[in-house]
Amino acid sequence: MKYVGRDTDRKNPLDSLPQIDDDEANVMEEIQSAIKNIEDNQKNLTKTIRIKSTIIMGVIAVFAIIIAVVMTQVLIPSGVFEISGTLKDEMTSGYFIENLKGDRIDTWVSWKIVDGDYFHIHVIESPEVTQERLDVINNVIYSTETVEIPNSLLHTFPQGESSTYYKGWAGALGTISGTKFPVPIHYHSAITDSGTGQITIRLTNLKNADGYSGYTRSQVDESNNQILKSQITIFNVDNLSLKELEAITRHELGHAFGLAHSDNPDDLMYPTIKTNFPYINPCNVQAIAELYDGNEKGTVICEN
Repeated sequence: MKYVGRDTDRKNPLDSLPQIDDDEANVMEEIQSAIKNIEDNQKNLTKTIRIKSTIIMGVIAVFAIIIAVVMTQVLIPSGVFEISGTLKDEMTSGYFIENLKGDRIDTWVSWKIVDGDYFHIHVIESPEVTQERLDVINNVIYSTETVEIPNSLLHTFPQGESSTYYKGWAGALGTISGTKFPVPIHYHSAITDSGTGQITIRLTNLKNADGYSGYTRSQVDESNNQILKSQITIFNVDNLSLKELEAITRHELGHAFGLAHSDNPDDLMYPTIKTNFPYINPCNVQAIAELYDGNEKGTVICEN
């Protein structure tokens, strides 16, 4: 058997490649250096873009917060109801209308008073009646301060405009004129221990068995379609903030003047106060105007 050995004289083909002189080597190094610089610049540019993007997003977030704060100050002036953190819990209300026999009735009647006479709203004396709480109640009765609220916040029309809301019943009802029966607008308030007054307000720390924060009981004369007396009770008052006391008192006075509950969750007279704006709105004023003009209903369909 014959073996074929490796040809040890065979040349390496790489040895035949032309040699790179020094100038060409320098050019190659410059090209490699240039490529490396480009890669480094791209990395730096990418890093810079990321940093600037982060800064821009942070600036946008800060501006968004500033705009939100500014808009809050514009839409909700100082001293009016704050949107966040004011009502800890939803407050519910109940009401009862009875005739002279004590039977519950399902009709809606108004007060029949002499035009110009004082209308007495008295607070029952009790340890729960502090000066702060009395100031809140008086403000709900007597205030003529208004609040302009954009319709878009309460889903009312026309959009792009605002509506005037009232902090006190004197300001709201003072806009009504020309009704068949005089609307109570001349108020007298006092602290009483005898329960006198056309409307009485009692503050108590007792809890209502049905969970109500406020309850209004009105006695009426069906034959003359008139309210004779309304008794308001605010329950568990030590657990109410002053803003909550303000809202539930304003609601219960609506019942005492003759309003029923509303089916609009954004309305002051909704059975459970959910709105961030528990003020007397144009619909409430319209309902009172129609009620005292002979419409024996506590609710109306508002024209928005």
